[in-house]
Amino acid sequence: MFMEMAFMVWYESMTKHQKKDFWRVIATCVIGAIIVLLLPAVFGFLF
Repeated sequence: MFMEMAFMVWYESMTKHQKKDFWRVIATCVIGAIIVLLLPAVFGFLF
């Protein structure tokens, strides 16, 4: 419960631009992880 509240206070204190950049970094990390995990599987299937 405390961690959720601490995260919300931290997130809500960010400016609109900082929030946008924060979600851009999260999206980049998720897309990067998907590529890293799926690329070997695709090449293993093709070759």
